[in-house]
Amino acid sequence: MLGFILAAATNADSILLVQRLEHEGALRANVTAQASRVDTSGHPLISQDQIEQMDLLFWDTECLVTADEAASHPRAAYRPEWSLSWARWLVLKIMGCLMTALAVSLGAPFWFDLLGRLVNLRATGATPSKASKGSSAG
Repeated sequence: MLGFILAAATNADSILLVQRLEHEGALRANVTAQASRVDTSGHPLISQDQIEQMDLLFWDTECLVTADEAASHPRAAYRPEWSLSWARWLVLKIMGCLMTALAVSLGAPFWFDLLGRLVNLRATGATPSKASKGSSAG
C-alpha cells in the first residue's frame, strides 16, 4: 500500500513511462545518457532537478488537461469529465502505479536475481540433437 501511495504521489506510472520511452527518441537518449553516468563507487549521478528536466516523474501541478491536450502535457492529470477517455486514463494510471508499487516492493535483489536467471537460462544445459528431438516427439 505504501508503494502505491508513493508511486501515485510521484506519478511513477510504469505504463506511461514505457509508452513515452518507446515513442520519444530524444527522451530515451537523454535517459540513457543520464543513466550511464556513475560515480567512482558505481552509484548513479542524477539529481531530482535532472529528473524534472527530463519530464518523466512528478505531477505537473500547473494545469489539468482534457484528453485533447494530453499529448502536450504528459505529466498533467486529466480534468475529471466522466467520459470514456477520462475513465481509460484513470484505469491505466492506477494500473501503472500498481505495477510500479509491485516492482518497488520486490526490491533490487529480486530483480537482479531474476535478470541473472534469464541471462543464464540460455547458457544452461546442452542443446538436444536432432535425433533425440525426433525420438521424444513420437
